[in-house]
Formats: sequence, structure tokens, C-alpha cells
Amino acid sequence: MHLTDGGSKKKTLQIQCKNRQVWIVTQIQSRELYDVDRICVKEVSIKDVLKIFTKKLYSDTFAEEDLSSYLAVIDKS
Repeated sequence: MHLTDGGSKKKTLQIQCKNRQVWIVTQIQSRELYDVDRICVKEVSIKDVLKIFTKKLYSDTFAEEDLSSYLAVIDKS
């Protein structure tokens, strides 16, 4: 994390009890590659990312839970 005075410091996030994913954004079709230590590694199509962005952009009621749901199944569409 960069500070306003030009310095930086490390920031640790607690992600216990969360669905953890690593995304490799690509131009090909989205797909799950493999699972390692309960972390899902996916290739995600830029088209799928843009679909979710468009839904969020034009929706008045797009909640964090909606985003989580879309992201969890992005390779299933």
C-alpha cells in the first residue's frame, strides 16, 4: 500500500472462510484450471469480466452478494 508521503507499507488481509480464487485474465473461454490448497485457479475471459461489469454498471440494486455469486460461477456460463 502506498502512503500519501510517498512511503509504503505492507497490508495483510484476512481471507478465512472466503471463496479464494486466482484469475488469469485471457481472451479465450473461461474455465477452471485446477485447485490447490482450496484456492481455485481459473482462466477468465475478458468478455465474461465485461459482462459482469456491465450488469453492475446498469443495475440499481447490484449488491456485493450478487457480485460474489457471479464471480464464483464465471467459468460455468
